[in-house]
Amino acid sequence: MAGTIVNFKLDTGAGANVIPKKIIDRLQIPVNIQKTNTVLVSYGGTRIKPEGVVKLHVQAGNKTTDMMFFVTTASDTALLGRQACVQLDLIRKTETLIPSPPTTKTELLSRYASVFQGLGQFPGLHHIHTDPNVPPAMLAELETRGVISKVSKPTPWKRKTALDEESADLCAFNMPWGRYRFHCMPFGIKSANEVFQRLNSESFGDIQGVFMVADDMIITAATKAEHDAILEKVMNRAESVNVKFNKGKLQYMVNEVTYLGHVITSDGVKPDESKVSAILQLSPPTDRKALQRLLGVTRYLSQYIPNEATLTAPLRLLLRKDIAWQWHPEQQTALDQLKTAVTTAPVLRRFDPKEPIEVQADASKDGLGATLMQKQQPIAYASRALSAAEKNYAQIEKELQAIVFALRKFHQYVYGVPMRVQSDHKPLEAIFSKPIGAAPARLQRMLLQLQRYDIHIVFTPGNQMLIADTLSRAYIPSDGAENLDLSEEKVIYAVNGEALCGDIVHMIQQATQSDPELDLIRQLHEQGWPDRKKKVPLAYWPIRHLISIDDGLLMKDDRIIIPRALRLEVLKRLHVAHQGIQHSLAHARSCFYWPGLTEAIHRMVEACSSCQQSLPKNQKEPLISHPVPGGPWQKIAADIFDFQRRAFLLIVDYFSEYPEVLQLSDKTSGSLIAQFRAVFARHGVPEILIADHVPFASAEMARFVHDWGFNITRSSPN
Repeated sequence: MAGTIVNFKLDTGAGANVIPKKIIDRLQIPVNIQKTNTVLVSYGGTRIKPEGVVKLHVQAGNKTTDMMFFVTTASDTALLGRQACVQLDLIRKTETLIPSPPTTKTELLSRYASVFQGLGQFPGLHHIHTDPNVPPAMLAELETRGVISKVSKPTPWKRKTALDEESADLCAFNMPWGRYRFHCMPFGIKSANEVFQRLNSESFGDIQGVFMVADDMIITAATKAEHDAILEKVMNRAESVNVKFNKGKLQYMVNEVTYLGHVITSDGVKPDESKVSAILQLSPPTDRKALQRLLGVTRYLSQYIPNEATLTAPLRLLLRKDIAWQWHPEQQTALDQLKTAVTTAPVLRRFDPKEPIEVQADASKDGLGATLMQKQQPIAYASRALSAAEKNYAQIEKELQAIVFALRKFHQYVYGVPMRVQSDHKPLEAIFSKPIGAAPARLQRMLLQLQRYDIHIVFTPGNQMLIADTLSRAYIPSDGAENLDLSEEKVIYAVNGEALCGDIVHMIQQATQSDPELDLIRQLHEQGWPDRKKKVPLAYWPIRHLISIDDGLLMKDDRIIIPRALRLEVLKRLHVAHQGIQHSLAHARSCFYWPGLTEAIHRMVEACSSCQQSLPKNQKEPLISHPVPGGPWQKIAADIFDFQRRAFLLIVDYFSEYPEVLQLSDKTSGSLIAQFRAVFARHGVPEILIADHVPFASAEMARFVHDWGFNITRSSPN
């Protein structure tokens, strides 16, 4: 513009060209600004009165022309309107039509008709690998007898996966009209599903937003634009690899979809209505096999029903071999309640790997319960019964076992990611804060199983863990197989390497049963400890979470709790070798426990004449106290101490324990003697002064003692 580069904003919505007055002034060319009555209106409705209108010569690239501009002082931006942009060839119309993504199912089927017609076939040939250790003996015999013969010509039978010649021969079959063979993989081949899954993944697996299991494909996206882009990629890929889709199963742009037996919605996941209706139509079973089939169907819905274990408990009783089959009203009631529950199954939140994970785990006296949660909404439930051995665990062991069960059950969700684990058992926080080696043996095994997970234990009161608490009480009864843990060791009566013979074990078991105090502890362990310690033996309250039962033996951690009737016998056996207090304590604490064990061993060793005679000769001598003088200021003691970087002299009278504290200018003998003179002037000269060596042993101090007529004794005469 007049040889000067001017930046313009292209505004195809503007009907006029606008140039600021200051740009006109910068051009430094003679212009004729004519007055105008035109009023400009901006997009926001603002009315602008221009200074006038001017005609300017403009060049953009190879295009030059004269244009009219409205001159204004209301803006600093120069604008080129729609008509000017076209004249200067700054914008162009595109005549080529770009098809938009299909917006309806009909448009999709019409545009990609070839994808939904005929039979497709994956590219390439597949080879069926046979097991060389399994020769086709029967096939060879049939060939020898002339029943069938090898096939040498192909047939027009087609499927989705082409076979090579060798594999096609393996898929031969006989018909009344001749012999045929499959040139594409037929249904029934052992590896067909895996091969089909692999070929699907190779064809579509690189497209983001596409999920496939066998012949089911689901396309999901956050927005319609993303969905349409993914769908178009899938359709184009299907055309290129000659894969066909079944249009009868196509679900296009839906807010919920049935996929792998679940209904996936924008709110979460819920059970398939067809599965629910199948349960509602079930008739009462007539035998155990029919009941097993019924429970197998309802097991599918267990993740949606928190109390499924409670509802099915009467039904599972009939699966026990020791109970005769008989359909009672309580079983019919349980079946009716189960049918009602499946019609109101909750919607589970979809798992989001980007959101923080929380796991609630709880244990009751009979079962374990767990909940996987995100944002305080459940994703999955789990529960199971405790085995007979697990019911004898200490409560802290049951609670830790609940965490192990929860993380194993939700392994595919929680492995490799940090999570919070909520438990209503506060002692677990202390267990996790200590080294594993400091925990009892059984807890160590559980803690080792949890090492693969990144967990942070958080104490949460039980009234805030209602789901996990309910599940632990409404557990799923088990036949025992699912509770088998190969890492769990059988109890072979050995405690920390100290083997106990069967007679001693039997004796402890009988004495434990007849001990009133331990029998009460056993009942409290099995039925649950009260909230207040006033109702239990006080000595056992601090260790209540560490008590367990192993085959009739009460245990504290991995130590046997000895009943009162056998404690004297145990003390005698511990003291047979006369090893002294420390060795006896170490031996006892590695195997046994009872309240007052330490004091009992001290009394036993101190009362043993053999142990007293065997005491080491270089024992530390006891302190010898000074005799109390007959009157005040006969015998005094003195020493120097420092306080706040200053030295002080402390003098104490042995008779009255009266102290004198005097500040010293330094720790020399002269300073000490000056203070002693002042004190002696007030209270008199003592007979004996007890003091340290330095600086009371100096020559100057010795002359002072001699001149004043008293004796000085060192503080350690022995």
